[in-house]
Amino acid sequence: MNVKKILVVVVIGIIVGATVVLCLGSNVPDYLVELTQLENNLMELSDLNDKQSEMLSQQQIQLQESEEKLSLAEQESEKLQNQIYSLRKEMIEQENSLETARKSLLKLEEEEQAKLNRAKQEKTAAWLIAGLLLCFCIGK
Repeated sequence: MNVKKILVVVVIGIIVGATVVLCLGSNVPDYLVELTQLENNLMELSDLNDKQSEMLSQQQIQLQESEEKLSLAEQESEKLQNQIYSLRKEMIEQENSLETARKSLLKLEEEEQAKLNRAKQEKTAAWLIAGLLLCFCIGK
């Protein structure tokens, strides 16, 4: 669309230039030089505009790609955060389970020690009774 406008301006410029050449005669070279310079400037501006439009399009594409990558990275980060949360929760549950098991083992150890102490006391009492019976039997 910009190229069509530029071409129309150039054609109009040429027509105006030709008209000026026909009408003015001796002053034509000055106007013709100025007109040519303006046309050249117009073409350069048109080229610069096209290049900048192309660069803008490329940068917009790069921006869109970067935004998509950022979105994917944010989704991956959220997924990893959820995994970390789940693993921490599982670790806490396992630590609690281990603590419960440790307490149970300590209680069981205390009960076993109490049984051993009771058995030792019963053995000592049995030996005392046997000794007393032996003394009684000997003394009779």
